[in-house]
Amino acid sequence: MVWVVGVAASVGSVAIGHVTDEITSLSVPTASNCVVRYKDSLSLNGLKDLSPEAAVVLGNHEGRLFLNGLTSLTPAAAAGLATHKRWLVLNGLTELSPAVAEQLIPHKGWLSLNGIESLPPELAAILVKHRGRLFLDGLKEISPDVAEILAMNRGVELSLDGLTTLSPEAAAILRRNPKILVPRKFR
Repeated sequence: MVWVVGVAASVGSVAIGHVTDEITSLSVPTASNCVVRYKDSLSLNGLKDLSPEAAVVLGNHEGRLFLNGLTSLTPAAAAGLATHKRWLVLNGLTELSPAVAEQLIPHKGWLSLNGIESLPPELAAILVKHRGRLFLDGLKEISPDVAEILAMNRGVELSLDGLTTLSPEAAAILRRNPKILVPRKFR
């Protein structure tokens, strides 16, 4: 048996994947156990914080990794997660410091930051360096200055599908890059 914050899950007979959203604290041994046993998809949306040591272990996970319960992340934890190669879903983050953003840039897979609702130019300049698919669908509006920065995206794809307001100038700037996805009304 593995005991985590009052939740018991039998590793042999009952898939821990059924209760992983109940985990609110993650030790390195429990993180290792989850990574080894649940290669396709690991949802740990109950986590409220993540140590750098556990983040390094989760960075080795081979499948989709959902950490939507995290509302903040240290640069050290972000660096640990950046080694992850597939979907990294951090939609609980509503703010991102430049230091954390810099640490996430090496991530090569899909990076979902749909909780971010505001994107200052200095943060846009960092995130546009991401080479995988980047999801910023929590943004409702961006300025022409930020659009100009995002238009430099050279990653696989940049999704801004949550935009509800976009000036004609910003829309024209974003349309210059076919790798940027915006709602149909702005295409």
